[in-house]
Amino acid sequence: MIDLRRALLALSLAAIGAGASAQAASADDCRTPVAYPGDAAPSEAIARWMAPGARARGIPGELPVMGALVESDLHNLNYGDADAVGYFAMRLAIWNTGPYAGFPDNPDLQLTWFIDQALSARARRVAAGDAGFGLDPSTWGEWVADVEQPASQFRYRYQLRLEQARGLIGPDCAGFPQAEGPPPPTPPATLPPLTEPPPSNDFSVRTGHAGGATVIVVVVPGPGTVTARQASPRPRAAAGALVKPARAVAARAGRVRLRIRPTRAGRRALRRKRSIAVRMKLTYTPTGGAAHSTFKRVRVKRGR
Repeated sequence: MIDLRRALLALSLAAIGAGASAQAASADDCRTPVAYPGDAAPSEAIARWMAPGARARGIPGELPVMGALVESDLHNLNYGDADAVGYFAMRLAIWNTGPYAGFPDNPDLQLTWFIDQALSARARRVAAGDAGFGLDPSTWGEWVADVEQPASQFRYRYQLRLEQARGLIGPDCAGFPQAEGPPPPTPPATLPPLTEPPPSNDFSVRTGHAGGATVIVVVVPGPGTVTARQASPRPRAAAGALVKPARAVAARAGRVRLRIRPTRAGRRALRRKRSIAVRMKLTYTPTGGAAHSTFKRVRVKRGR
């Protein structure tokens, strides 16, 4: 009987030891970078790859996961608004050069970019007088927004993903590395900010039809406004215009849709024929910059 009790006690101690070893191994995984699990890996595996890499450089494991959840839903995208691709919507025209050249096919390089930018963003905040920036988890969304640099009205989205990120990475990968604490501020990176437009303010235009209505899709390189107005015969005369002016605001680089609606004169013309051709002037005005225009012949069809 005594031998049986000793055997059971030994088994219990062994199980406890094995559990402790597993927890220690899990914690070790979050102290050192791990191998990229592949584009097809589940979200948990992607998050558990990002978090150790972040903690190894001294930033919370949640940060890159929060950013990737918003920008790509934790997928290595090969498409996006304008030329923004990868886990963190990095702009090809800006970042696919120098130290980050080839990043679309190199997720480890994408994670390095995010961590570099996060360290630089914190350094800029500290240099501006906010010595405790980043210590409070309730400000981590702002920290991620400093990296991703979305339009101001969308900065709040990253903080909403904090708990989801924690659930994906687990408690052992959360927060700053306990041994080191927050990193000392590093000099701000000299790389261009994420929202800097390409050297050209060119924008592309294509037309289509949806639900019987004419739609103009304009791809712009950065935030700004897009307008469409009939260029002839008399664009400012209501009696001569066949379509109404249209305007849209671009919060960031990407596609903007303009719905083209006929005027009363245009509707009369469409009663006689199935479609009318209209020469449109498309104008893109980047935020804080000069306007750029192009002309496009658009075929407006009769609505259903």
